Amino acid sequence: MPVRLPAFVQKALAFFVLILLTSQSWSQCILTRLEKVTLPAGQSVGNGFIKGLLRWLPPDYNSNPSKKYATIIYFHGREARGQGTANDLCKIISDATYSLPGRIESNSFVTSATSGGETYNYLVLMPQSVEYETPPYYADEVEAFIDYAMANYRIDPTRLYLTGMSSGANLVLDYVSSSAARAQRIAAASMSSLCWALSFNPSGPANIATAALPTWFVNCSLDNPCTVNNPDDWVNAITSQPGAVAPRYSRLGSEPSPLPWPWTDSMQLRYCRPFPHDTWSALYSPLFYTPTTTNLANWFIQFSRSALPVRLKGFGARLNEGKVFLQWTTLAEAGNESFTVERAGPDGVYKPIAQIAGGKGEGPEKQYQLIDDHPLPQLSYYRLAQTDIDGRKTYLSIKTVMNRQDTRQILLLGANPFRGRLSAYVNTDKAQKVTVELADMNGRKLLANTNLYASGVTEVNLPTDNLPAGIYFLKVRGDNKSETYRVVKQ
Repeated sequence: MPVRLPAFVQKALAFFVLILLTSQSWSQCILTRLEKVTLPAGQSVGNGFIKGLLRWLPPDYNSNPSKKYATIIYFHGREARGQGTANDLCKIISDATYSLPGRIESNSFVTSATSGGETYNYLVLMPQSVEYETPPYYADEVEAFIDYAMANYRIDPTRLYLTGMSSGANLVLDYVSSSAARAQRIAAASMSSLCWALSFNPSGPANIATAALPTWFVNCSLDNPCTVNNPDDWVNAITSQPGAVAPRYSRLGSEPSPLPWPWTDSMQLRYCRPFPHDTWSALYSPLFYTPTTTNLANWFIQFSRSALPVRLKGFGARLNEGKVFLQWTTLAEAGNESFTVERAGPDGVYKPIAQIAGGKGEGPEKQYQLIDDHPLPQLSYYRLAQTDIDGRKTYLSIKTVMNRQDTRQILLLGANPFRGRLSAYVNTDKAQKVTVELADMNGRKLLANTNLYASGVTEVNLPTDNLPAGIYFLKVRGDNKSETYRVVKQ
């Protein structure tokens, strides 16, 4: 008489067989539902950061050329990195079979959802990054892909959603926390198995709160190799911000011993399986639920954004000859009434210093400039706000300026001791190339930054978040001058 294995044993065997098969054949994968897209040479995104992607097009995408679609952009884990070739794109699936791409390919992810009586078919884009290194700051590259996607696919800008697993979750949080303007481009974001520490961007929770961005964090209670302190800290910090949308937080426990019997699919989604970093098997399951909503597709679709009146390309502030020169550029404006520049000192209390009418200039890019003839001494902050024709006010970006009087130093230090990133200010009387280096007590070079700086004072941020507390030496070299400073990280 044949022996029948318990259901959970059968599932475990099937899982490992699938992993074995995909690990042996990833370079030859043939996809039946997803499409591979290798970008033409010279058309990579984010200075070569993305060279290809997988995509899921809704069934009516090609037959309905005027329709725009709710869109999910998914970022993979670190081991799925590649060059965007047909072979490399297979890694996105083989790295995590039960993540979003694998579930779409196996027809086990819900690619449509209903909200307000209307059914939305998702467009899903899954870019492949070529790297993920320390320091892990890739918000600009994520922005570049979003811009590429908006230009090349029919995306409903009011229903754009971001999601990612492991290092992909880091990319999502890096982007939405980098500025309120960026967070406002996204209708909702979900992150599975986050490894990105709050210290990487302490101002991130305020940006997310200002944008009123809905977030969903899913993590293992005993995550390994990362730590559950990462999402704990972010959730608590976002929740404490005024006006924030309280994050949804799902902490999956470790498997109980002995295992419950009978083992059901819904019970599986309560635990981290098959190892204590895997929460994507749960997040992207059509069965995953929270007390008030069902799966990810249904959770996303309940959120939408009003189309933003302004798309900001950049905002800069520079001190020169005792004046602060503020410049900003927009890529698109619709219904924009005006910009307001606000200024604050070390107390953080902002007051408006100028208002400029919007929508001026020719072409898609519009450039604005303001000169503050009487800047505050020492450290000050400049905040750019935008007001649309309906009176809604949106904060777009914040810049820091150091106005230290009567100094011939080529480098001006910010806070010292410091936490997180190390801020300094390059001070030059003419345009020149300046190199800033950070070394440890043994003289070993840890970080280096070389740029051509215009005359005046320009802020420099060194990514020192991952360095341990201790004493370091900051060295700076200009055309005819070099300086060394002792700095302390707390």
